[in-house]
Amino acid sequence: MKGGEHVRNALQNGLDVTILGDNDFYSQRSQLEKRNLPPSLESLRKIPPFVPLGVKIENVHKTGMGSSAALITSVVGSLMIHLKAFGSVDLSRDIEETRRLIHNAAQYIHCLAQGKVGSGFDVSSAIFGSHIYTRFDPKVIQPLMESSIGETSLLPTLSPENDAWTYRVQPFRLPPLTRLLLADVDAGSDSPSMASKVLKWPLEYWTSLDQANMVVSQALLKLSESYRVHPIEYSTALKTIVLRPAVEWHSLTGKNGVVFELIQHFDRAYRAIQAVRQQMKRMGELAGVPIEPDEQTRLLDSCTGVPGVIGGGVPGAGGYDAIWILIIELDDASLGSPLANVQKLWQGWQEMNVSPLLAEESLSSGLRMEQLNEVNGLAEAMKFVQE
Repeated sequence: MKGGEHVRNALQNGLDVTILGDNDFYSQRSQLEKRNLPPSLESLRKIPPFVPLGVKIENVHKTGMGSSAALITSVVGSLMIHLKAFGSVDLSRDIEETRRLIHNAAQYIHCLAQGKVGSGFDVSSAIFGSHIYTRFDPKVIQPLMESSIGETSLLPTLSPENDAWTYRVQPFRLPPLTRLLLADVDAGSDSPSMASKVLKWPLEYWTSLDQANMVVSQALLKLSESYRVHPIEYSTALKTIVLRPAVEWHSLTGKNGVVFELIQHFDRAYRAIQAVRQQMKRMGELAGVPIEPDEQTRLLDSCTGVPGVIGGGVPGAGGYDAIWILIIELDDASLGSPLANVQKLWQGWQEMNVSPLLAEESLSSGLRMEQLNEVNGLAEAMKFVQE
């Protein structure tokens, strides 16, 4: 590990930092209106990548997809690599110590920027990709949070060798033949202020919510395992339920025991997601913050009533930011298209302005070094910034 003298020498000629954000982190309504395009996935693909926002950062309408955490994680990782803070910079090899150091530092800086210790999941996702996360004990960085910058040495606390970092990362993927849809709704929330109010609630509320979330994750992992063992029956089950709203799945019967069992697994996933929604809405009501506002409740209820929709909810701290929907996606036009039907519902929704996002589940390992010419639009965006 390099020390302060190394950093001072590396920065003696200064450093230029260029920050670019993916379009999905920010509302693209103004871009769609400028091009006279409807809010649809097809329209969003016509907007250039990394399109300039045209406003100051404090006036940006964020979509609640963890842009703050992604920004901090990217900057921390980039600086550590640029300053050669560790021996290897080959993140593609998933060197555990390197990722853990970047994770620990980014968690601390993100908490410092937001003025409180949150769940940590958004930073962890930026580091490790799709996974099930068990939060670290906030006490590990509390001394740093309470001291002035430069007053306390950072490395003893942030070191990957510090056993006080108790977070856990478990692999996770969505079930095959399903797709995660995200949508930007109206106006972004003040995540730090909302989260700080909710975080004050007693441990039993969080324990109950954690248990409900684990039921969801286990139900989805069970579906993935079922596909591995019974791929044909799995597809047959999907072809049966894609034509019906999820509320009807529990009443379906059939002669094929495996298919029927798989339908019940999907029904359990739907009911588990609904249970999480109910708990989050109740916590919001008790805390006096709109985790799932009534307007979004009506929108989500309508979305889950579309045939082929497994469930949905509000991501992150909730509020008037975004929604997520998990749908069945089959390559068979005769079975209809949950994707098209959900988009149609969003376009006709009157109570709130709903615009889809292009983001999908990432199957990569999270933080990684990119080659300039391998990221669509990145080289062009860099030229624009440098001009």
